[in-house]
Amino acid sequence: MHSRFSTTHMHPNSQKVPNICIIRLSAIGDVCNAATIINRIRMQWYDATITWVCGTQEKALLEMIPNLNLIVYDKKAGFKGNRQVWQQLRGQSFDLLLHLQASFRASILTLGIKAKRRIGYHRSRAYEMQWLFTREHTKAPQGWHVVDNYQAFADYLGCPAAPVSWPFELPENAIANANEHLKNVPKPFIAICPGASKAYKNWHSDGYVTLIKALAQQNWPIVLVGSPADIEVKLAKRIENALDFHITNLVGRTSIAELVALLNQAQLLITPDTGPAHLAASQHTPVIGLYAHHNPERVGPYGYLDLAVSHWGQLIEQQTGKKPSQLPWRSRVKDAKAMQTITADEILAKIPQALEAAKTSAGSEPPNPSC
Repeated sequence: MHSRFSTTHMHPNSQKVPNICIIRLSAIGDVCNAATIINRIRMQWYDATITWVCGTQEKALLEMIPNLNLIVYDKKAGFKGNRQVWQQLRGQSFDLLLHLQASFRASILTLGIKAKRRIGYHRSRAYEMQWLFTREHTKAPQGWHVVDNYQAFADYLGCPAAPVSWPFELPENAIANANEHLKNVPKPFIAICPGASKAYKNWHSDGYVTLIKALAQQNWPIVLVGSPADIEVKLAKRIENALDFHITNLVGRTSIAELVALLNQAQLLITPDTGPAHLAASQHTPVIGLYAHHNPERVGPYGYLDLAVSHWGQLIEQQTGKKPSQLPWRSRVKDAKAMQTITADEILAKIPQALEAAKTSAGSEPPNPSC
């Protein structure tokens, strides 16, 4: 198993210890990336009280951060969900409110949260009128990636500069359950998360079958992972049924913590634009991301952007007639068949580079599965 967990045991700072509220409701990948500010906050204020308002699914991920108070917002409850959050926070007043979600729904939710300072995104990234709900704003992020947006909050607060890291600590039972899932899987193995919750982001089953057959010829064991979402389960089943040899299909069979523990052990992950890409990156597991609709330089797995198989640049130029550098930050390709332009050969060509990244990540040379 890789030893990859980021420590949160930082030295205290002499400044007054604040009471901080963070709001970032969803989704799993965004919350995972937003969590990268926790270690820097702890470097500045080791004993800070931090409360995070999150969505119901994201709670399972944030539970892996020590000393974090969680308030769950249920968006399915409508405005009643807002009142439930406000009720739980009644009587509390925060020194800092870090508004990490540029959505109107999240901004409305902040109205019932008392805070002396309310900090939001720089105007260039403050979508859906977020600037109307905050009094202070970060400076323009130094980079293009969404992680840079979050790091801008730590910069604005004067937190010490530090490499991007994640504060997750895996529960022992999650590690044990992941090991149970993998007990019949030879090591090392490659994990593939074939599906995203939004169908337009998904590659096709035929492509995955071609890819897996090629990897099997190199003696790589394959483990399919993903959420219990119906679209993901059905895609994984189509892939499994099209193969004439066994692969381990764990799609929908792991908790969030178990999935992170499993990805911690994987040699690499292959996935479209979805949450597990960022969960794997948090464990320093190399990710070959598949992109056609969104710019991986903005939303790809942090630290592994050079491994992306991306057709976004050429497709967005065809769609708009402009170079990517001339386009707004969130520009998206709107061709429903965009992902089908990716080929298995492009992914296979990234495997050697990903294995080299795995060597650096693990601190030692991984075994050769072809031997």
